[in-house]
Amino acid sequence: MSELLRRAAGVLLRHVEVREEDRAHADVRARVVRLARAERRRRPMRMAVLVFAPAAVLAAVLAVVLGRVREEPAVAFVVGETRAVGLVGGYLVPSGAASLPVSFSDGSTMVLMPSTRARVTSTTARGAQLLLESGRVECDIRHLPGAAWAVSAGPYSIDVIGTSFDVTWDTQRARLEVQMRHGAVRVRGPGVDDGVELRDRQRLTVGGDATASGTTAVPTIESAPVGVTSAPAATVGVSAARSVPDVATSPVASGSEGSMAVEESPTTAGSAEVSNGEVVSWSQRVARGEYAVVVSEAEARGIDGVLGAASMADVGALADAARFVGKGSLATRCLHTLRSRFPGTARAASAAFVLGRTAEDAGSSSTALGWYDTYLAEAPGGPLAPEALGRRMLALRRMGNTGAARQAAEVYLRRFPNGPYSGVAREMTTP
Repeated sequence: MSELLRRAAGVLLRHVEVREEDRAHADVRARVVRLARAERRRRPMRMAVLVFAPAAVLAAVLAVVLGRVREEPAVAFVVGETRAVGLVGGYLVPSGAASLPVSFSDGSTMVLMPSTRARVTSTTARGAQLLLESGRVECDIRHLPGAAWAVSAGPYSIDVIGTSFDVTWDTQRARLEVQMRHGAVRVRGPGVDDGVELRDRQRLTVGGDATASGTTAVPTIESAPVGVTSAPAATVGVSAARSVPDVATSPVASGSEGSMAVEESPTTAGSAEVSNGEVVSWSQRVARGEYAVVVSEAEARGIDGVLGAASMADVGALADAARFVGKGSLATRCLHTLRSRFPGTARAASAAFVLGRTAEDAGSSSTALGWYDTYLAEAPGGPLAPEALGRRMLALRRMGNTGAARQAAEVYLRRFPNGPYSGVAREMTTP
């Protein structure tokens, strides 16, 4: 605050009439004037310029100051039934088969379905941004004046003002589903680069295996009854909601891996026949949350035999199932099998990313860094590139390599200026 502001306050209070309904803010105005008068004087030239400045300009100056004084705090949130205080940047992971509610101070809510992983990456007085790493979240955002919320999933972003909708993100397939209940959102990303607006009861499906392999994603928009949502995605990992076996073993295959139209053979290792004659693949079982069933069937058939003969989709599904039931060593074996048996595929690259995540969760930043580098080398433009590059940057910082971490942050901002890690990247590059 300076003499410049003191004179602005004086001129404004002399020439701007204070209406009766504005009296409620008199204490704020008085506070500004008191602070201004307490400051030392600046150069006379600035005071002279201010005296002859238009009243509208003076009003704008004081409005900015008043706005800062009256700045509202960012929304806060609590997590779970115990309503634990939520931390920006902290992981939100449901426990077991239970969902995880997240309640915000403005009345908005989000519910994470089982096996979902997400983080609230930033909050403001107008809303928050959620990074959905995998799985499904049900959002009910209050429609308040000036509200600004966003959900990020892989390369996709969803801008929200106030509405109810569900988001499902299948990491391996890079497949996004948005199911509206009411209100409106705008989705941007591969296949919807210019943005597409969804309204009441519409559902968007975009991405899929095409995006995972770098080919063009084709969005599908359809109307659907309220309450109809997709099955939970198989979270961060390598399974798919529909099976995609090897070209060599598939009875129908055309085009590249990203555009294959295939049906898995009933005789593949991960298929199981149920009482009505339906053949259910392990990928389908994982999508339904039947993780223990998949692991039990694999153990009954012999893990070595399954890993040596099962299709790429089944090995990926088993990796996810094993991880979800706490069999980390089996999950790691499956991930390494994907890389050794199916090199050069999108799933092999995704397996490298998941191995990095596994090492990071175990506290080994150096091992995680190596796997993130592997993913970025094999899929530099892949759907997990923003996440891998961001995690690489943080791993370098945890290891104390501040110079390399700063360089990684600069690279991140060049490639993903609005990515989920852009905030921390800017902090790391600020002198």
